[in-house]
Amino acid sequence: MRALSLGLLMLAGAANAEPHVSQRLLNDYKALQVTAQGLKDPTIRASTVDALTPGTCIRHRAKLSEADKTAIIGQLAARGFVADISAATMTGVFPPLNGDGTACPTSPQSFAASPGGTLYSHHGWPGGLPEHELLNQRIGADLSKHYTKAGDVPVDADLVSAAAIWHDWAKIMVFQWKPDGTLLSELRIGGPAATGSHHILGIAETMARGLSPRLVITQACAHAAPLGDDAPKFVVWLEAAAIIARVDPVKAGYLRQTDKGLDVNWSSGLTGESGIWRECLIHTASDDNYNHSHTVSTAADDVLKKLAPQFGYDPAAGNYLMKYRHVAMSELGGDRIQALLSTQGEAAVLAELQKLRKKGLI
Repeated sequence: MRALSLGLLMLAGAANAEPHVSQRLLNDYKALQVTAQGLKDPTIRASTVDALTPGTCIRHRAKLSEADKTAIIGQLAARGFVADISAATMTGVFPPLNGDGTACPTSPQSFAASPGGTLYSHHGWPGGLPEHELLNQRIGADLSKHYTKAGDVPVDADLVSAAAIWHDWAKIMVFQWKPDGTLLSELRIGGPAATGSHHILGIAETMARGLSPRLVITQACAHAAPLGDDAPKFVVWLEAAAIIARVDPVKAGYLRQTDKGLDVNWSSGLTGESGIWRECLIHTASDDNYNHSHTVSTAADDVLKKLAPQFGYDPAAGNYLMKYRHVAMSELGGDRIQALLSTQGEAAVLAELQKLRKKGLI
């Protein structure tokens, strides 16, 4: 089987028609599930395995009424974490879900078919999310080995792997596919420390599931190292996530109260450590593959657009994304297309696309 069929995707928990997903990316999804099943901490393992299971409950949205949503948006606005209390902000913080307001709301699309980034950005194609997460997880695992040797003290590689899986998990609801192959817009949360809502909502989910400060704080390290001018961002991200999850971040151990205000609770009492732990910095480094992936994805999209007319597609037409671009990116990937382009030229990319045409995929 080359790709997950629409029927299987719907059985997997996706309520809407989803784009084509290649077998190679389904294999990445399975590899992530295996990684989750091998995590040593039983609480983190159980929750992470569940999060990757089709139809998983989105816990921070459980039994959330419209009044609750309004109150949360009001709290975020009062703290300057969102710009306004408009309908767009409401949708950005609370993307559409199946069974919204029930005890078990679920994402309208499957993890397996979700993109890893915005359209025309890194891994912004069907199945890009498992591809992106698996790449980050493997980078983090390799770095953990190197830093274990460098410090002669074991790095908690499981913690790094779990953080990589959880960091982008919320993209299953933030980056929902539209029928025309485009995506829902992503809200930025955090005011002066604003970052993509997937980061904040992913943290809100691990908080709502009661996962340890050690994991939640490491997860928050993805978008920046908590050093220098970036350090204050972490308080904002954790506080905003706690508001959305309806969790007291101090009582839960994610933040601590100081005479200067809230600060990240690096000394949680879980390990006896004080200060930033290595797993946090390794997780920051593993997520930095965005810079590489975005660059190669842009190059890949450029050549796909250039070659599209040879296959009967117009980049400005309505069928370009779903019938051509998404299929080519899911099957080949931005890295392979750019690698072929840089080493062998357009002819090599054209040859790969012709193979897809022969298979009846484009």
